[in-house]
Amino acid sequence: MKTFPLVLTCIALAFSSGCASSSSGLSPEAKKLQNERYEYIKTVDSHIPQRVLKGQKAEHNSGTSPVAVLEGEKARDILRPRGGGRF
Repeated sequence: MKTFPLVLTCIALAFSSGCASSSSGLSPEAKKLQNERYEYIKTVDSHIPQRVLKGQKAEHNSGTSPVAVLEGEKARDILRPRGGGRF
């Protein structure tokens, strides 16, 4: 019967946790002004639109991981390392 208190605790935590709300707290006039000043632009390196001031360019998406292309001997050495270890 040790699982019963655990189940009750999980249910209590689930019901007491807060839910995310979509209201940003801005007045309708402020939302309208915000929509007039900004526009959404999709960049070449991402399918997620970025919000920028009208007339400005969107910057490179710095949140992505860098990608490297390995060819030839470097790729072979990574896949089959040289040395004393047996793989």
